[in-house]
Amino acid sequence: MIICKVASGFFSVFCVGAFLIGLGTPSQAICQTTDNSISSNRLLTLGKQIFRQGKGSRMQSINAIVQGDIPIDGSQMACVNCHRRSGLGTSESGIIMLPVTSEFIFRPKEVGRRKKYGFRSEGTGTRPAYNDQSLKTAIRDGVDPTGRALNPLMPRYKLSNEELDALVKYLKSLSSSSSPGVSETVIHFSTIIAENIDPGKKKAMLDVIETYFQGLNAGTRHETKRAKNAPWHRDWKYQAYRKWVLDVWELKGPKDSWPSQLETYYRNQPVFAILSGIINSRWDSIHRFCEQHEIPCLFPNTDVPVVSENGYYSFYFSKGLTLEATALAKHIVAEQKGGKIVQLYRRNQDSEISANALSTALSKSDRFTIENEVIGSNQDLSVTLGKVLSAHDGVLSWVFWLNDSDLETITPILQKSAQPGRLYFSSSLAPTAIELSLGKIQDRVYLIHPFEHPNKLPQLLRQSRTWLQVKKIQSKHQRIQSNTFFTVSIAGRAIRHMRDKFSREYFVEIIEHSTEKSLLKSIYPRLSLGPGQRYASKGVYIIKLLRPEAETRFEGGQWVLP
Repeated sequence: MIICKVASGFFSVFCVGAFLIGLGTPSQAICQTTDNSISSNRLLTLGKQIFRQGKGSRMQSINAIVQGDIPIDGSQMACVNCHRRSGLGTSESGIIMLPVTSEFIFRPKEVGRRKKYGFRSEGTGTRPAYNDQSLKTAIRDGVDPTGRALNPLMPRYKLSNEELDALVKYLKSLSSSSSPGVSETVIHFSTIIAENIDPGKKKAMLDVIETYFQGLNAGTRHETKRAKNAPWHRDWKYQAYRKWVLDVWELKGPKDSWPSQLETYYRNQPVFAILSGIINSRWDSIHRFCEQHEIPCLFPNTDVPVVSENGYYSFYFSKGLTLEATALAKHIVAEQKGGKIVQLYRRNQDSEISANALSTALSKSDRFTIENEVIGSNQDLSVTLGKVLSAHDGVLSWVFWLNDSDLETITPILQKSAQPGRLYFSSSLAPTAIELSLGKIQDRVYLIHPFEHPNKLPQLLRQSRTWLQVKKIQSKHQRIQSNTFFTVSIAGRAIRHMRDKFSREYFVEIIEHSTEKSLLKSIYPRLSLGPGQRYASKGVYIIKLLRPEAETRFEGGQWVLP
């Protein structure tokens, strides 16, 4: 082995074959192989950039023409906008954007029914296979291999020869093989759990995932045999069947060590996607890992997701506490004329995220002033709350970003206080707030409730509850169970829809389109996604609590979209 130093670093390559056929000295052959590899990788990267961003070799927006003579900025009509990241296409307003994967482009387009009548390779609806040159002509001039003009909505891109070479090379790589974690018989998934999670919550989530996997695998144990002997018009039904294998990735120790642990897990066994998951901190390190390795991460159980417009592979039920705070700000601005808002929270990341988001949102209105009272993470709230209450006069609303135990502590203190104003509690931070008997302050209490309205929840969860009862899964953690059941179920339906196209990008695209149409329900209402959307629930209920003797404990419930 000879090591050749090139601009990008040290590379070592075996090239016995090159030496034997007379390409020069071993070192020359190695350098040539390395240079070719670098050139190939550079072209592939450039092609990916053109396809996804519409930017050329100098990061400039490429130019194009549509409808015959209308100039456009290529970044506005990058290939990905119509043909999707998977390259498998989509449809919009009756217009079908065909696949541009190597499997579709580089073989003839035929019409017919297999075996019964045969395929027709000539005439309407057919075309011969593209080659490199005819594909470049289609991209640049809008003409297919037969000389027919493509749809005028298809841009005619002005690309250099190098950029054309790069784009063609990238199209050849699209969906050319299954994504990591998939074999002919098995598909690997993982879920992620932090070691400090409440054992009951951990069990609630794992029971649902493992039971779903067992049922799916038991129901498809004979599908491999059926696929081999299936009639041609039904063989598509069996192409997606694989045995599902769950890998539990448990994160231990300090959070700054989690990225290396994730890398080790993934190196030992790549997975196709990450389903659900639960940790007691922000999801940011896992989010970065999924985006870096382009692994779909579906609907983790977290109130502190990454709020970003740049993520592609990570899906969340909502923006969590950030959504609650911004929705509350909109509610306050709409309902109240103006005045002082005081928010009280502990010095921990969950509460601080909420408080900062509310402060930012209310700062846009000059009708309100907001003051923060921060309690130490281990400070006795019963000692300090009285001082906090007496320190403020004329408060319009109090906002408490506190958990269940803190709520039990402050309730008797609030009942004795003469302080006026509305009282807002977060039902995600303090789930038992719905059940508290708050005495004389009850009429002033409002819940910031991102989940389905309590009056409608039993009907919403009827399907998941029935499944849990049939499977004899019991737990008090209803939210975790219903959300996890939704996650694995929608993943299962997406996999069945994929047939044998095991592309992570295609999986993501199916999740985008199927979430809103799904009959499956989580604890969140009105779940919907679209291309590029990653937060399925967009609003929050602001619910007024009534006295226990009332027929229902909840008055109305304003659905607020920030």
